[in-house]
Amino acid sequence: MVLCALENLSNRLYEQAAGMLVCLGTGSAAAAETVARTVIEGAFNLQFIVSKDHEARLFAFFYQYLKEHDRKLHDWQQLESAKTQTPEQIAISKAIAEQVSAHQAMSDFVKSLGKGLGFGRVETVMQHWPSSLYKRCEQMDKAGHYLTSYHRLSASSHINAEETIRWLFGTYYSVVRQDPRLPEKLSLETVSYSAMMTRIAVAHYIEANIVTCRALNTKYEEVSLQKTMIQLAKSIDEIASAAGSTI
Repeated sequence: MVLCALENLSNRLYEQAAGMLVCLGTGSAAAAETVARTVIEGAFNLQFIVSKDHEARLFAFFYQYLKEHDRKLHDWQQLESAKTQTPEQIAISKAIAEQVSAHQAMSDFVKSLGKGLGFGRVETVMQHWPSSLYKRCEQMDKAGHYLTSYHRLSASSHINAEETIRWLFGTYYSVVRQDPRLPEKLSLETVSYSAMMTRIAVAHYIEANIVTCRALNTKYEEVSLQKTMIQLAKSIDEIASAAGSTI
């Protein structure tokens, strides 16, 4: 059962990584960055689960989702029940109640699986899952990777102000300093940065799967993957300057 769950997590991660590369290959660099953040987060979580006490951490991962989603459903239920109960509103409340019931059935299913592995108390198991991704990275000695990889991908995933400011900067100084190619240079740097970050995301994806295979004593093509990781590291170094970074 644990093997099936981890295989599913790895497969989901592969699908995201493949989609990320499709985005980059079709000229959607910003979208590639957004998916890269998902890939890196998924890789960190998978690696955290399998790096120690993987059964307990897997169920802590499950319980954390179930607890959070249960809270959101009940918040939604309270919000809608406070409104005037028109026929439409009654239908919405009924649909929410069905969602709550389905979620409870899923929660009971997971708890029954956990008991089969000796995880009787949910609260005890959840101690295996730190509340933030950064704290999980700290336990894996990956806080630096969190700050230089995952956190630096906030611009596209959150549509924050960074790229708009860069665009205004390039537009303004191309006129003031008579450098019409400045926006083009900044655009090239942005696309190169996206390409570099997708390569870093792929490296994290591969590393997470290697650690998973080792934790489960599963065979994998070690020599081939080592060669791939070396090639990835080289390609990241080669593009770092164009991306406005030094690795």
